[in-house]
Amino acid sequence: MSLIDVTSVTAQQFNSPLGEELVVITVSGNLPTSGWGPVNLSPYIYISDPSDGVWDFGLIAKEPVGMVLQVIEPFELRSIVPKLSWLKAVRINASKSVMAPIELNESLKYELFQRSQNRDATRSLISQQLASYDDSIQPTGTIHWKNDGPFGLPVPHPEMKKLTHSIIITVDGPDESKVRECLSRAFTSATIAAILAALISGGMAAASAFFAAGTESLKSCLGDELISVNIVDDSHWVFWDV
Repeated sequence: MSLIDVTSVTAQQFNSPLGEELVVITVSGNLPTSGWGPVNLSPYIYISDPSDGVWDFGLIAKEPVGMVLQVIEPFELRSIVPKLSWLKAVRINASKSVMAPIELNESLKYELFQRSQNRDATRSLISQQLASYDDSIQPTGTIHWKNDGPFGLPVPHPEMKKLTHSIIITVDGPDESKVRECLSRAFTSATIAAILAALISGGMAAASAFFAAGTESLKSCLGDELISVNIVDDSHWVFWDV
């Protein structure tokens, strides 16, 4: 978003307790007024690996509606992405583009290793998609010419884009089978249908009551064995030609 100002970007590589190479991206910046929704990263999707090794990200946030205060509001976000084989740096595109090289953070690696060593072997960390939906379907203004017309003549194909949302719940609790059993009880098909309807009509805020009810049911099922529950909207832009 061109209205969002980015002041700093870092990209730190570490190894997860499972041996996966991951990157923590931290972005700090300023919003031009009050009333904005949470700022999130939107990764660019590439058909082929970028030759320069740079992964581009946009910033997305729900713009304010109605009266706003003319104040500068700082923000900070963190996102974890896989360390792809070609990845050398990340670039955040907002009012200006800010690039950061991938840096190995040994202390972060050690901290996560210590956490994994201290975890009870009977515990599990489960992530599961609750629902997914698309919105913000719109043309990008780009036209791609393809030779797929009669006799191989070039034909214009307008490019479209949509914002695909995946609602992910992560539960830190006892053994996997018990966590999944309690998840199925807490977030039934009817509850997920209600969550999806609320998300489509009003986003995460509109669905907060359903998330709260499901979380309370999950806590009741797992009791003292539950450590934490986290629900996030993992969203990204998808592009296609018509």
